Amino acid sequence: MAAVIFGKKLIKCEKTRKAAVSTMAKAMKFQSDAQEIFENMKEEAQDLCFDAKKEAGISEIEEA
Repeated sequence: MAAVIFGKKLIKCEKTRKAAVSTMAKAMKFQSDAQEIFENMKEEAQDLCFDAKKEAGISEIEEA
């Protein structure tokens, strides 16, 4: 029972809340940055493929 009361007080504590919010914000920023990096890598890979096909004389129509 004491653990429940302590846990409830800990959850309602302003410092705990600030720490949780800060941690979550950092995690969300990390995820956003990772998604942006992935998109940039994907676009760069598509550009490389396009350039390689162009150099090899392969058109988009020939592929299909």
